[in-house]
Amino acid sequence: MSSSDAGQWRMPFALQILPGAILLIGLFFTNESPRWLVEKGRIDEARQALSTVRSKPVDDPDVSQELEDIVTDFRGHEKLPLVKQVKMTFSDSKTLYTFTMAITLMFWQQWTGTNRYVAMSCNTCNFANKSEV
Repeated sequence: MSSSDAGQWRMPFALQILPGAILLIGLFFTNESPRWLVEKGRIDEARQALSTVRSKPVDDPDVSQELEDIVTDFRGHEKLPLVKQVKMTFSDSKTLYTFTMAITLMFWQQWTGTNRYVAMSCNTCNFANKSEV
């Protein structure tokens, strides 16, 4: 592929679109979150979503118990202000560590320019192929 070929930019673009397209298609086959359904007051749909995820019948005691746990948890947290909910989330050191590590890794990925190297890898591989000839 020559450097002036119009297809040179199409391959990296297509490879970057592929994961997004797969996720978009998969979106139509996923269930609603039982917690979101409980938050919206759609308890019967939450029960159905839980039974689908757990591969158990709707009237199974495990499904009923988990749904009750979700409803109880939601009712306990819905009255709390947002700041208090955030403090409760990060009061566990393991959760705080996981969150901090994820944010730190994302920051350094952007700061070091890793995305530039990923985007330029097609040019690098193309150059390496030409030098072998």
